[in-house]
Amino acid sequence: MKRRRSLALWSGTPQFLYETTEDFIRSRVQSGIHTVMLGDQFLDLLIEDRKADVTLIVFHSAVGPSVETLPVFQGQGLAMVRGMNLIAISDPSLGFADIEIGWHIGNKDLGHLKPILSPLLVHIVDALGSSRNILYGASGGGFAAAAYGDAIPEAIVMVWNPRFDLGAAPKGAFSAYAFRAHGAGKAATQDRLMRRLMTDYGVLSQCKDGLTFDLLVFQNTGDQVFLEHQVAPVLEFFKHDPRLFVRMEFTEVGHRGVPSRIRKKMLDPLAHRSGLRTAISDAGFKPLESTAR
Repeated sequence: MKRRRSLALWSGTPQFLYETTEDFIRSRVQSGIHTVMLGDQFLDLLIEDRKADVTLIVFHSAVGPSVETLPVFQGQGLAMVRGMNLIAISDPSLGFADIEIGWHIGNKDLGHLKPILSPLLVHIVDALGSSRNILYGASGGGFAAAAYGDAIPEAIVMVWNPRFDLGAAPKGAFSAYAFRAHGAGKAATQDRLMRRLMTDYGVLSQCKDGLTFDLLVFQNTGDQVFLEHQVAPVLEFFKHDPRLFVRMEFTEVGHRGVPSRIRKKMLDPLAHRSGLRTAISDAGFKPLESTAR
């Protein structure tokens, strides 16, 4: 299925169109949907400026077939009820047919998305003036949040049941993405693409000398595939890193969304002006070594 582009659902929201990224960076940051033209593709950003000291930057997770139109934004409710500013990003690659993932890493026409998107995010957070910026994503959106963690100085990355490795189980989503977004059909070509993307976006590659941001990982212990193949290798790699904080508990069997009551307990402390380390602790995240005890 190829999703159609429609802003009809957002008719009550101010909308702004820019022909280039430079036009956007020269513009005044204000609430609304900001669309940057990238050739025949569109990079859509939803900005909600609440004059808050905390900004939530949301990379959406995979979207199912019930989502028929673009752009796709997530996080509005999470930010609104806590009075946070919001930047929500819609992955341009969703414009390709039969792609459901939200890794925010680019495609055959754009090339890498990170060099395009990162300066826009910096421009927005600088204009908003927030002192605490939380890059947030679940599952595949967690991959994107971690990949962009070094784009904003002193950022916090909060990921939920995240994917960290495009080549590890479960692998099905990457094959479809590689074929549709990059024209890579053969297994060997897909493997080369995966290795290149992991070098350019994977947290183990980007932060091989240590985390450059605070990484908060929530993992459902009932999600055994993601726990074993996606999360455990990252926790092992950074187990002595002082910027890694972990919260693991059972919510349900399988790879499912995090219950709202748990999201509330984790986001509420970070939405307020308490000291960062106190807020992280109050949100239930601990250094890995103390989590294991």
